Amino acid sequence: MDGAYYWDNTIKFTDSKDVVIALIKSFIFAVIIAAVACHKGMNCPPGTAGVGKTTTEAVVNASLSLLIVNFFLTVLLNALLYSN
Repeated sequence: MDGAYYWDNTIKFTDSKDVVIALIKSFIFAVIIAAVACHKGMNCPPGTAGVGKTTTEAVVNASLSLLIVNFFLTVLLNALLYSN
């Protein structure tokens, strides 16, 4: 695929509302990831086993939180920005 063709179609089919939604969601996702990681890290049991277990828990909790929040944010932001 030619680069010019790609950018032409990207500009043609991307609305400014899509960019706004992406920026809002990425900020909220960053806050969720940081909050979950900090919470798990501050409550980590001592030792290498505790660090490994806590890291896994943080990744799983953050991933599930992002999945759920993404659904509700998508519904909410699309309703707010695309309602005519």
